[in-house]
Amino acid sequence: MPDAITLLSETLIRALGHSLWQAALISAAVWFLLRTLPAKYAERRYAIALGGLAGIVAAALVTWSVLRLEPTESNSDGIQYRRPVEQTVRISDSPSASRQSSPAEPQAEVAELAEHTDQNPTSFAADATSSINPSSPIVARWLAVIWLCGAVVMLLRGLTGFVIARRWLVESAAVAESGLQELTEIVKELSGRLKLRLIVRIVLSDRIDTPAVVGVLWPVIMVPVSMLTGVPADQWRIMIAHELAHIRRWDPLVSLIQMVVESLLFFNPFVWWLNRIIRAEREACCDAVAARICGQPMSVAKTLIDVAASIHRPVISSALAFAEPSSEGELSDRVLRLVQPDRAPRLRISWLSVTVVMVALAATFILLQRGTDIAVQTAANWMSPKERVEKLVQLEAEQNGNFVPARAASADGSRTSDDPNAGKIAVHVIVKTDDGSKITPKLTLHYQSRAGNNGVSGALDGLDAETVEYKKTHYFRPCRLLIGASHPDFAAVSSPVVTLMPEAKEKTIELILTRGSNVDAVVTNEHGQPIALAEIMCAAVFGFGGSWSGGGPQRIQTDEGGRLKLSRIANATYSIEVMANGYQRLRLTQSLEQAVSTNSNEPFKLVLKPARPVSVLILDKESSQPIGNARLRITYRKSAKEGIDFGFSRRWATPDPWLDYAISNSDGVAVLDQLEDDTVYTFAVVTESYGVGVFETKAGDEERAISLSPETKISGRLTGDLQQLQKSTDVAKPGFQVSVRSRIGSVSQDLSGLYWVSVDPSGYFEIDRLAQGERLTLELPNEKKELQITESMTELEIPLQPVESESSTPVRDVVIRLTGTDPEAPAQGTLFVNWSHPTARMDAQVNNNMPVTSNEVRLKVPVGAFLNFRQESLAGYHIDDQSQIAILPSSTPQVIEASVTAVGGVYGSIKRADGSPADRGFATVLAMELPPSEKDSSRVNSPYSQAGFQFMKSVPFGGRYRLLVHEDTDDAHVWTVSEEFTIDESNPIVKMDVVLPTGRDLKLHVVDKDGKPVAAQAVKLSFSFTQKPGGLLSRKSVQVFSSSSFEATSVTDSNGICTFRGLSIDHPLEGIELKLTATTEPGPYRGKSQTISLAETKQPVKIVLSRGLTASGYLIDTATNKPVPNAEIRLMPQQYSAEREYQGWANAKTDATGRFEFSGLEPIEYRGSINDAYPKGAVLQPQSDGGLSISYPANVQQLNLTPTDPPSEPVRWEVILDPRSRWINVGRSVLRSTRVQPDPPKPPR
Repeated sequence: MPDAITLLSETLIRALGHSLWQAALISAAVWFLLRTLPAKYAERRYAIALGGLAGIVAAALVTWSVLRLEPTESNSDGIQYRRPVEQTVRISDSPSASRQSSPAEPQAEVAELAEHTDQNPTSFAADATSSINPSSPIVARWLAVIWLCGAVVMLLRGLTGFVIARRWLVESAAVAESGLQELTEIVKELSGRLKLRLIVRIVLSDRIDTPAVVGVLWPVIMVPVSMLTGVPADQWRIMIAHELAHIRRWDPLVSLIQMVVESLLFFNPFVWWLNRIIRAEREACCDAVAARICGQPMSVAKTLIDVAASIHRPVISSALAFAEPSSEGELSDRVLRLVQPDRAPRLRISWLSVTVVMVALAATFILLQRGTDIAVQTAANWMSPKERVEKLVQLEAEQNGNFVPARAASADGSRTSDDPNAGKIAVHVIVKTDDGSKITPKLTLHYQSRAGNNGVSGALDGLDAETVEYKKTHYFRPCRLLIGASHPDFAAVSSPVVTLMPEAKEKTIELILTRGSNVDAVVTNEHGQPIALAEIMCAAVFGFGGSWSGGGPQRIQTDEGGRLKLSRIANATYSIEVMANGYQRLRLTQSLEQAVSTNSNEPFKLVLKPARPVSVLILDKESSQPIGNARLRITYRKSAKEGIDFGFSRRWATPDPWLDYAISNSDGVAVLDQLEDDTVYTFAVVTESYGVGVFETKAGDEERAISLSPETKISGRLTGDLQQLQKSTDVAKPGFQVSVRSRIGSVSQDLSGLYWVSVDPSGYFEIDRLAQGERLTLELPNEKKELQITESMTELEIPLQPVESESSTPVRDVVIRLTGTDPEAPAQGTLFVNWSHPTARMDAQVNNNMPVTSNEVRLKVPVGAFLNFRQESLAGYHIDDQSQIAILPSSTPQVIEASVTAVGGVYGSIKRADGSPADRGFATVLAMELPPSEKDSSRVNSPYSQAGFQFMKSVPFGGRYRLLVHEDTDDAHVWTVSEEFTIDESNPIVKMDVVLPTGRDLKLHVVDKDGKPVAAQAVKLSFSFTQKPGGLLSRKSVQVFSSSSFEATSVTDSNGICTFRGLSIDHPLEGIELKLTATTEPGPYRGKSQTISLAETKQPVKIVLSRGLTASGYLIDTATNKPVPNAEIRLMPQQYSAEREYQGWANAKTDATGRFEFSGLEPIEYRGSINDAYPKGAVLQPQSDGGLSISYPANVQQLNLTPTDPPSEPVRWEVILDPRSRWINVGRSVLRSTRVQPDPPKPPR
């Protein structure tokens, strides 16, 4: 904050200093224009003087803005922030830079961290956060204080006049107003002639000697009591006409603005001189109006002289008086203007004014010289195209981890050449304790590295014996790196994300282990009652967006009072999961910093919701007898917020209470009583001697039965040239090995796994513990064999296809050439290139990140293929995606030209309100006005965005933009909008460091038509951000601004209340409009979308749902007349209307019998849509590019559905399955061979 005040003071004083010479030049121009302009042009003279004052103000404001954005040297050392207490990490560029830590150092020591390693700071012209380095900050502060005091004194002086005028008006109410009838009539008459709509009052006062206008918005003419007698009616008409002219011209308001400007620029003599000229010209204008409507100018002049002679007291500054006790020269000037209108009034300038002008002009020349220096410095810092591209390459690496040319992050120490560390950076890792105690071999070290979208994680070598300090060197390729350490006796700790630049030689990372703190916690239900024997799993999370768990988790059980103690807790983010029988599992990820730092005895509260159990009956498929001791293991969980694959293999699925949600009893019944609302689960049923069963369910589902078949096996022999196979890695089993992919079930998330099967030297193989219905894919050389397991099979014979030495498909050289780049700044980066061939399978497509060299990408592509490419990490330029480019036969290279557009960038950091980095932050660029070259906002934002506390966005030149930054965590959804910025050739790169605000909770109350609460109802809250209406739109025919949106989901409790935590809905958004929409999907109730006004969010917002209709049916495969199980169906309304409360689709899935059922429908017609399935009668024609053409003749039976009350009979939908569909592989074939086309030659790298 002190630095900000100093910079603000410096900018202010420099802007005020510049205003002196600017005012001198403007005043000279005003003097030159007025010196020859005759007095009869009073209005023109007034406008010139008033324009001069406005010009001085405008020049000062523009100067302020320019000085704030003045270029300066920027430091690229990176973003520094403090790590939490008790997690001390030190980073340096060499091992010698690592400071030794002694046991005496305090535990609360916090190390400053710098993420980047750039040792050569560069200057560039567009750093929006660049600031002026003041040469004398103390002087600047004192001058700013002096100016502030002077401005306040002058403002108070001016406002005093308005206070006195107000008091005089109050006192005038006590003065008898007899004799005002005649004056009131004059006021009415002259108001009509002046077309003055405002009703003007006239009051008496004994405080003044001349008529005057008092007030700004509702002005009043104040008349002196002394003038009620002895003043002719003609003179009253002249005086009142003069005062009404002031009111008609809004002179009181202009006078107030003059007072404010004069107070703020009190030190500027030219402002004082201009204000005096404005006042003189204003009086002349009103004199001219009085002369025009009341008679001869001589009468006005005589009245002016008579009234001025009778004035004995000064008039307050806030009043506009007919005459004032001014100097003889000013009075005679007004009289001469009336009697000699063709004469140019004399502009009186004193010797003091001339002296000040000379001094100001001297200062002007000095400041002009300074301005020249600034211009030279700006020109020197102007970024050339080459510098722009190189800077963007650097920022892509530092901010996004995209290294140009892209290199995948590698595991440490992989030896692929004679020099295993070639092209790698040495990272010296040091681990020690804060108290100097020894570290045992239980120490575990992990790392995560990321380069672009490629991430690698793994373990580092640990300790072999006790030691006071761990110190080893590991090698990594250029990447963004994070290293963490965990030990059972210490709190987990991690480094920040460190960028290893290609030019870096080495880096040192030091981790300090501490004992951490203890945190008391209590588990209760929604009514505050403690839950005994609840189990908690707690682990620190680190990594990119919290993707790595810091060591083994703590698993603790609550006591009878629902209490427990978490130990070795640091000020870090933790993943916490709580389970208890009969309650929904609670999963949250949040910081325990407050719980660690607080001294309160209040425990950390964990509140569980009651669960809606699901009963599952496990039966033997052949005997229908119950199967006991069968474990229901979770394999996949999907909610509106996320989908998590837990992985599964029955070959090593050991019991785990956190993965096994239930175990069947002797009656074969397993109860899933920990399911969360609004979540779909995939479970595997695992037990000895039986194949695996798979099913999907969600909380509250009806009881279901799962039938298991005895496990099966297959065996056989591979024939042919076995030397094609991979050699066995098992010394005990010499021979070969084959990769086998297994899939079980036909649900939205199949169980799948990849493992190796041994093949003996004679070609014999055996695969056991299979389930009926399991699908195996044997990945053999040059082909894949797919097997559908319906029963045990022996003596299979699978011949191996001979390996073809060369591809039978000709290839052609292809050159992708980027055109339009600057000759001195070629494009740097990679293009993502892939192609498909009509004779190749879909999974044989080739995908490559191809480096751009000399503005070209060269590769070899099979003739007849269709080529697609887009930019992957192209720095400084942008190209449009291109697809389906046919590769034609020829002996010469096929050149494909792609025109580029130069782009700049915006980068920076995202921090939370408490100063910690926002690891899950997202930055979106909103176009407030698009560049002329852009048709829409598609190129403003890349769809390939990663969460993190740093960002770098490529932005087209010539637009006006804002950043929408938001972060979604378990306990907060916050957002903010940055200041507006422009990106162009003179300002190509902008730095924006964003701090997110805090938020508050928003509650929604969901009820039915009778007002009863609707429990367990999922509600999706959408946040949509668009440009506010009335913004500057440069082209009305196209959309010139962009929008952004994101969502949050919550589920209602037993009272129908759902809570969205930590929303920053009170945070102002400049230039952006926020729209909140709450949506409920169709279920027992109709779907509904309701817009929520921000003004009503202080109280729970009520959402009323209506009961919907139900409809059901069966889905039948036309070819086999058999049901299609587990097919996902979407119902689309055929009648779209703005009045409908829900515009979305309804979703359902068929069961094992092909039956489906929809609920929450409206009494309208719907049409069904199914992936990979089409209505009976549709014509499917395969295309040469591997696609499928579908046509619908007139006789096609569309999948229509109209719900009724009561429900009608189930419909029968007959469909044709896509020949490429996964349903074709279920039950139609036992053994199928797919020939693999040889890959084309690898393109040169």
